[in-house]
Amino acid sequence: MDDWMAGLIGGLAGGAVVLLLRLLPASNNRDGSYRRHLTNEEKAQLRAGQIVTKTHRASSDIWGKHHYEGPLRVEQLPDSKLRFTPFGTWQQTKADGRISSTWEYTGIGQETITRAYHPNGAPDVVIYWVPAVLQGDSVREERVVYFKLDNPQDTAFVQHDYYKNNRSLKKSFWSYDARGKQPVPAGWKFIR
Repeated sequence: MDDWMAGLIGGLAGGAVVLLLRLLPASNNRDGSYRRHLTNEEKAQLRAGQIVTKTHRASSDIWGKHHYEGPLRVEQLPDSKLRFTPFGTWQQTKADGRISSTWEYTGIGQETITRAYHPNGAPDVVIYWVPAVLQGDSVREERVVYFKLDNPQDTAFVQHDYYKNNRSLKKSFWSYDARGKQPVPAGWKFIR
């Protein structure tokens, strides 16, 4: 296989992983699943004004082979709607029980530290947030760290994005380090 073809396939696969990882932790996408997995006893506790804390486990694909699970807090609001608050560390597992990704809620909104793993368990991608200052304004920086394929303990490169009120503020940039002190050269292409 040509190097450019391998690079294209790797880039597309890496981009798909990042897109999926960004979507997974969003609790509002999971509310229906959370609601369907409440037991009759838990529903009664909620009606009685109690807060339910449980480990939620559900299928993450249509075949029921892959699962995601983690701690969940459920409370009934005054308007009888339910509030679902995931917390702690969640994981997604493959059919054979291997962990394919984890995400840990940081306590800042829905921000998580998200990790994806290769089939052999080596780290592939980590996504996390840090406070930053951009043009004198306090913002959140999202860092997507890609690890080297031949040595997954070393950082290959990092994508940096800035957000305020869940809105992107600046075109992302790439570097060879998490702090962004070693930007990639002009004309650089995403290849793993």
